[in-house]
Parts: sequence; C-alpha cells; structure tokens
Amino acid sequence: MNTTFTIADFRNEDVLSGLSAREAAAELLGHDGAEWEIRDNGETGFDLWHRKPNAGKPWTPTVIYSIEDDREAAENEIFEKVIASGYWDRDDMFSGTDDQYRQMLADRENE
Repeated sequence: MNTTFTIADFRNEDVLSGLSAREAAAELLGHDGAEWEIRDNGETGFDLWHRKPNAGKPWTPTVIYSIEDDREAAENEIFEKVIASGYWDRDDMFSGTDDQYRQMLADRENE
C-alpha cells in the first residue's frame, strides 16, 4: 500500500487528501505561483530548483537533493523530502501523510 498525503490550507479551508508524494509536493512548491524543477546536476544525482517569477526572483537551488542515479527514484525521494521538510509550510497550512492529518484533527478535537 502506497502512502498518501494531505495538504490543508486552513486559511482557504481547502483540504486535498489522498495525494501521491508528487502531487502533494507540487501543491507546496507551486504555492503563490512559484515554479520548480528537478535538475540533473551532472555529478551526484538531482537537485530541486525553485523560483517565484511573480516576485522577480531567479531560479535558485534548494537544499533538497537526491544522490539516486535513477531519475524516477530521485524525484520520489525529493518529493518526500519536500513534504517532510516543513520548509514550505506556513502557520495556516498542514502537509503530511493522510494518517498524520487525521491524527492532528483528532488531537485538536480532544483539546
């Protein structure tokens, strides 16, 4: 069974569940019109690059990368790192597995 993920934007009351790691990472990385791509670094794997064109920002590498030789395996690793990093999270946003989201809701209900 594959792990599925939830991205919740509490400000807009928008919750997307049952996402693949790729879909969840794309939601986080593309927030507010940002763009992203995974580039072969030509030496030791793949790097995640990101930019905010609406803010006039250039492409910049992130600290997220994979040393996998296989592109698909590298992308999957990078997507899971994006979700786990919390870097793209905001105070009004949640990203994690569907199970983590359900647990967070249960914890809030019990407060």
